Amino acid sequence: MNESDNTASDLSGNVRPGSQVSVGAGSPGCVAEVLTSLGIGCVLVDGDARITWSNTEGRRLCGWTPEAATQGNAVDLVMPVTGLPEAVRLLLGTAARRQIVHATIKARDLRLSLLGRGPEDSRCVLVVIQDVTGQACAQDSIREPDRYDALTGLPGRAQFMRQLQGALQDARRDGDSFALVYLDLDRFKEINSTRGHLAGDAVLAQTGARLRNAAFSCRAMARLGDDAFAIATGPMDRDGAAAVVTRAIGLIGKPVKVLDEMVSVGVSAGVAMFPDDGSTLDDLYRHADMAMYQAKAAGGGWRFYSTGMSVEMDARVRLAERLANAESGGELELHFQPQICLRSGSLAGVEALLRWRDPAYGWISPAEFIPVAEERGMMGAVGTWVLETACAQLRDWRDAGLHLPGRLAFNVSAYQLDDPGIVESLLSTVMKAGVQPTDLEIELTEGAVMKNLEGAARILDRLRAQGFTFALDDFGSGYSSLNHLQRLPVDRLKIDILFVREMLLGSRQRAMVAAIIGMARALGIEVLAEGVEHPDQASELAGLGCDTVQGYWYGRPVSAAEFAGTWLARK
Repeated sequence: MNESDNTASDLSGNVRPGSQVSVGAGSPGCVAEVLTSLGIGCVLVDGDARITWSNTEGRRLCGWTPEAATQGNAVDLVMPVTGLPEAVRLLLGTAARRQIVHATIKARDLRLSLLGRGPEDSRCVLVVIQDVTGQACAQDSIREPDRYDALTGLPGRAQFMRQLQGALQDARRDGDSFALVYLDLDRFKEINSTRGHLAGDAVLAQTGARLRNAAFSCRAMARLGDDAFAIATGPMDRDGAAAVVTRAIGLIGKPVKVLDEMVSVGVSAGVAMFPDDGSTLDDLYRHADMAMYQAKAAGGGWRFYSTGMSVEMDARVRLAERLANAESGGELELHFQPQICLRSGSLAGVEALLRWRDPAYGWISPAEFIPVAEERGMMGAVGTWVLETACAQLRDWRDAGLHLPGRLAFNVSAYQLDDPGIVESLLSTVMKAGVQPTDLEIELTEGAVMKNLEGAARILDRLRAQGFTFALDDFGSGYSSLNHLQRLPVDRLKIDILFVREMLLGSRQRAMVAAIIGMARALGIEVLAEGVEHPDQASELAGLGCDTVQGYWYGRPVSAAEFAGTWLARK
């Protein structure tokens, strides 16, 4: 932040150098740095139209010196310097009655937001000013917020769709091609929930500013809602579209400074070309959206639409529709697989595994339906069902006088970790079922925790304090590092099944398993090897110091009744 941006004032216009801006009674302070970090002009005006604070960009756009910006009425200052008409005074008056107004006047774009909810003398107006010289501006009139997004200054969904329709008509007439780019921020919900809405708004505003200021050849761009943005390019081919989306992702992906902290935001994007990928507005929009979901499912980046996506998407939609009815139809089941102590050969715990038997298609693999549940936002409900059913089964075994050594393990997905209320939700479910967190082990994949390592660590610390333990599933398949293990409260590593299957094929494969076991033991973490299917694998793992094993050699996942009959003894 520039030194001149540290000046703030109270709402009466009295300047206090070095203080922080307060934006009204009952509203959060410390916003001066956020407003400065947005890279757009910001001015705070009190109820008497006096300037109480401004950032460097705001003063530059208005042509003020720092001294002049604290010496007079905002209307009097703005009008002579920039030549803005009486409409500025009208806007200030309008803002006293409405929350947000927007205007484009000559070479300046103004958006006014009423801040504070107390008496009029405790309110102030945030004026966001942008230079729109060279851009196609609408008539000099007040425009409603349903056409333009007040936070980012970009057109809203309805306005963008009108602009996109115009681009379609021009492209048909001239025989041109162009691209529709759909962009979706990957970590916005987590930033919003962990750092607050002010931080989320700063991220959105910075994203909008970066898109507006980029040297794109574009017909229109917009914030479509929440954390979704779109670009309709000018006439260009696929290579040109690839350059646009690559540049957009690069710009948006740069860290954003919010309240003295650098925040990184990933982005996923889909691209649909006119006329190859759609000749109507609906087709283009739907296909760009499909491509974006493909990119998001692959972990980010971007994808061009392809016809195969429609076939796959239709199949996934039908699968999602059946899955939505599976719970109420009694089609979901939990099967249980034993976990065995290598030293004693006795039962050390059990993992609950979700299974789905569709009445028309039979057993459907979790590898097929879990990704669909994740991308459709169904994992919260599915995960809750799994935990409720697992806890109820554990209670039923105990009520029947059956003893389960160790803990019952269940899986939590990356999408569940994104839920800010996950800690309270898990605790509520467990307590309602009449069991304790100390009875349970939460299994997480490396990919789930690495989506947001710091956020995952905070959640796991809170759950550990309640008595849960944690296993890191599929270890070795992706992001494994000593540093990550040191930062996570992990109790057990589960060696990925591929390592176990290949460990007897050669010295290098065996060395990989030995290295994982040695690293875990050095950190005081237990090791469980998955996918043990032969006695030679079990013998080799025992020699390397592995603690626990799980796999077909010891037992397949089976129903609760069969598991109890085979493995559980009466107390």
